[in-house]
Amino acid sequence: MGGSTDRTALIIGGGGGLGRAMARALAQEGLAVACADLLAEGAEETASQIAADGGRALPLEMDAADRGSVKDGFGRVAAELGGPDVLINSGMWIRYAPISSIDEETVDRMLAIGLKAVIWAIQEAEPVMAARGGGSIINMCSPVAEIGLAYSAVYAAVKGGIAALTRQAAVELGPKGIRVNAISPGPIRTPGTLAIVDEAGWKARQAKTPLGYLGEPYDVANLAVFLASERSRMVTGVTIRVDGGLTINAA
Repeated sequence: MGGSTDRTALIIGGGGGLGRAMARALAQEGLAVACADLLAEGAEETASQIAADGGRALPLEMDAADRGSVKDGFGRVAAELGGPDVLINSGMWIRYAPISSIDEETVDRMLAIGLKAVIWAIQEAEPVMAARGGGSIINMCSPVAEIGLAYSAVYAAVKGGIAALTRQAAVELGPKGIRVNAISPGPIRTPGTLAIVDEAGWKARQAKTPLGYLGEPYDVANLAVFLASERSRMVTGVTIRVDGGLTINAA
């Protein structure tokens, strides 16, 4: 990619954090970007930043847990921007708790936003991308899909489901020219994580990372740009870690 393009990206969960970073990075590559988020003000802020950078953006208020809201959002993208050619599923709602105290409402909401919403988005993207000759779908996974972490049972189950869904969708949609991959970020300094992890927590994470440093949002955004581009045309069905080696460190 690079320069002017008629391609469009839809980032679900684009109102802040990693979603915002990926939205801005794709816009800088010349894509028109739809920023969807449950919080309209977050989506509007991302769109404003893209516009200030000289890009084209559409803010969308979307409840990813509501199948109808997802469908409506795709309709607006198609009508106002065309596409999408790139879909990033970055929405998530997380609550950490011991297995013994997890309640039904928490499980239902985490599954609805973290897994079911991704299925609904892929369903909407498939015919559009196929008609446009192909596309790239990027899901967001997590190291908890591969490692044990206390109080993260439901979150790990959701992200394990995302890893499996990514593989299956890649096999099914590949003949239509649609690639499906996932990004698995390690500790990344986003406003959300900074709000819940204290300095001691960051130091502990850094100490477990073989590279000796923690990630920034642009580290994830750079990979998203690659996976969205033709440079990754032979890459599908994989989950790529952006964690500095944290997941593989058994020390």
